[in-house]
Amino acid sequence: MLSISLTVPKIKDILEAIYTDIVEYGSDYFDNGFYLGVIMAALYFFVVYICDHRAPNRSRVGHLFSVLLKMVVVVLLSIYGYAVAGITVLSRTPGTIAVVNLGLMETFSMERQPLIFIVENIIMLMPLGFLLPIVWWPARNFFVCLSIGLFASLTIESAQYILECGMFQTDDLLTNVAGTVFGFVIYKAWGKVFHKLQTKP
Repeated sequence: MLSISLTVPKIKDILEAIYTDIVEYGSDYFDNGFYLGVIMAALYFFVVYICDHRAPNRSRVGHLFSVLLKMVVVVLLSIYGYAVAGITVLSRTPGTIAVVNLGLMETFSMERQPLIFIVENIIMLMPLGFLLPIVWWPARNFFVCLSIGLFASLTIESAQYILECGMFQTDDLLTNVAGTVFGFVIYKAWGKVFHKLQTKP
């Protein structure tokens, strides 16, 4: 059972450790993720703007601006997706560990390292819940976005188990899905603020 024993220095220490992990491991995949993102963004532009001859409800210039903005999001999604794949699977040595832990909240603790893992697992899929609905309208439905987050987490956990490079844990699924939900909530909140700014006289 979790016991609340957080102090300001402990919170600061945990946040610094999480930031260091994200910068240290995420930066290793930035360049290749960016190149992948440029390719994906070009494909997105070709399919959505060049090949889509349906007349948009807004002006052609407005439609172009929207597509260009979404292309930036596609690049960010690509960098993010490549980094997640690299950190969780590609960077690990196959044949080192293959464990299944289906216990619920067994790894949850307010101790430093378990708490870091919990927060990092939540953060890991937050960008998915926030960015994906921007470029793919079906993901603007809560249950669709939730299902995608669950599928992404299952894919990661299954790949780690099959390749014997990690543990398949229910807690990881739970925290990953929670991250997707938090990201989706941020997307919805951002959408409401953006809408109010657009309609403000």
